[in-house]
Amino acid sequence: MIDWFSDWFITATTRRRYEILDRRVFDGGFVQQHVLYATGHAGQSISMRVCIVIRLDITGLIDRIDEYFDPPEIAPLID
Repeated sequence: MIDWFSDWFITATTRRRYEILDRRVFDGGFVQQHVLYATGHAGQSISMRVCIVIRLDITGLIDRIDEYFDPPEIAPLID
């Protein structure tokens, strides 16, 4: 997620949890599929399928994170 979205999401929710569905390691990183469950301040809830691609640098530290999800799934937190 880009920084402003991450900041907004943390502020807009009171609880968050992840259910990891799959994780595949490849040379230089890994791909993970998970469901993100979150609850907003007014009690609204979401469950959002997410895919992240993590790339590691030569020292094994995270160099890049690409995250993919369907934006309409966060609508209950905005309405």
